[in-house]
Amino acid sequence: RAFCSGYDLIDFAETKTNTTQTMPWDPIVDYKFMKANTEDFMSLWKSYKPTICKVQGFAVAGGSDIALCCDIVIMSEDAKIG
Repeated sequence: RAFCSGYDLIDFAETKTNTTQTMPWDPIVDYKFMKANTEDFMSLWKSYKPTICKVQGFAVAGGSDIALCCDIVIMSEDAKIG
């Protein structure tokens, strides 16, 4: 079991989505995409209501970002964050 096992990389590897770029790589496009993700996570941090995260199992990639943006994080003894 996992709180969040990370991003679904198959979506990026096997399909052509609006997050893939043609070469040469444009860092501004990448920045805008990552900033949008960060703003979603930070909505927890900026919330007027307290946010509580319960982590059981793995919290990796975006899962660790979500957990660390909460006010209180409760983790099981065997939880792994990274």
